[in-house]
Amino acid sequence: MKFNTTSPIFERRAQRGFTLVELMIVVLIIGVLASLAIYSVRSYVQASKTAEAREVIGSIKAGEEAYFDETFRYLGVTGGVDTYHPITSTDGRIKADWSNTGCSGCLDNFRTLGVQVNAPVAFRYGVAAGSTGLAGLSLGASVSGTPFANAPASPYYVVKAISDLNGDTGKKTVLLSSNFSAEIYSENSGE
Repeated sequence: MKFNTTSPIFERRAQRGFTLVELMIVVLIIGVLASLAIYSVRSYVQASKTAEAREVIGSIKAGEEAYFDETFRYLGVTGGVDTYHPITSTDGRIKADWSNTGCSGCLDNFRTLGVQVNAPVAFRYGVAAGSTGLAGLSLGASVSGTPFANAPASPYYVVKAISDLNGDTGKKTVLLSSNFSAEIYSENSGE
């Protein structure tokens, strides 16, 4: 059986193309896929920006626990969570050398804990320790709602890492941990 391809039925189908509804559905699907891709990339970038701080905090926590096993006390490396090492004026925009002198004796205290950082760092680190719990320790207004605010009255250490990763002086990325929790609290992660 042979079809007549010159009939009006075949001509209309050849010229038809896509309808506006079909094109809008394709655009909608592409928009949803692009949104998912942007979200995935953004969360990956944010996680990579705080990877250094998470690694150094983990080293500090391990060093503090080893120090406690030997001396039955924790070492207040920098003297407070708002006294930082290394000292830098760039506040995260440009990485600072770990061997920069920070607070008095900070570098020696980090060495006592066995914390060695061989590359420049974007974060500044503060470590406070004591024997009475966190009752008198100011964690700063930005982290007052953390699980560390109601810690029991026992020996403690608190590690705080802070940086202005994208250079806007308004928001800072803050990571906080202590011996009361295995978790690392994060605020404004990656800004």
